[in-house]
Amino acid sequence: MAELDDPRRLAEFKSTLLELEEDGVLDECVREAAKTLNAPIALVTFVMSRMQLFRAGVGLPPELQASRATSRCDSFSQFVVQNERPLSIEDARGDPRVPRAMVTTYGIAAYLGVPIRVGGQVLGSLCVAEGKPRAWGASDIDDLSRIAARVTRRLDHLASRSSPPPAGARDDMTSQIGLRPDGEDPETRKVARRAS
Repeated sequence: MAELDDPRRLAEFKSTLLELEEDGVLDECVREAAKTLNAPIALVTFVMSRMQLFRAGVGLPPELQASRATSRCDSFSQFVVQNERPLSIEDARGDPRVPRAMVTTYGIAAYLGVPIRVGGQVLGSLCVAEGKPRAWGASDIDDLSRIAARVTRRLDHLASRSSPPPAGARDDMTSQIGLRPDGEDPETRKVARRAS
C-alpha cells in the first residue's frame, strides 16, 4: 500500500510532467481509452500532495475542463494510488468508499482506473468514468492496462527530460490553473462544502 504523501512519490513529479500544454501521445491515449471502453470520460490523472491534476482528458464537464484539477480528497484516483492496483466502481452513488463531491456535483456513477507509474512510483491513474452505473469486466481492466502502459512510457520519456522543478515552479503551475500555492482550489472547496 502506497502512502500518498511519500516524499519519494511526490519527488517524481518533474516539471515536464506538470506542463499544461497538450501532449499528443497522452491525448491519443485518453481518446483510445474512451473509444475502447465506450466511456464518455477518460483521463490521465496525477494525484499530488493536495490536488488531483488532469494531465490529459476527454469528456470532462466544462467546470473541470477549465480548472483541470480537483482537490485530492475528492478524487477516486487517490485509491488507485494508495492500493497500487486497479479500482473498479460500478455504482458510486451507493459506494461508501468514494468521495461524494464527484457523485453529487458532477454525476459520476461508474469509474475504472489503473495505475500509471514513473520511477517505480504510482503517480496517478488512467481512468474512465460515466454518469450511469456500469459493471466493468476483466477485459475492461486488461484493455485499460494496455493503454496505461503507453501512458507510462510517455511519462517516463517526459520525466527523463527534466530535473525536479525549482522550489517555486509548482507554485507557478498551481497558479496557472487557479489553485492557491498550498494546492487548494477555492472553487473546489466551495463545491465540496455545498455538496456535503
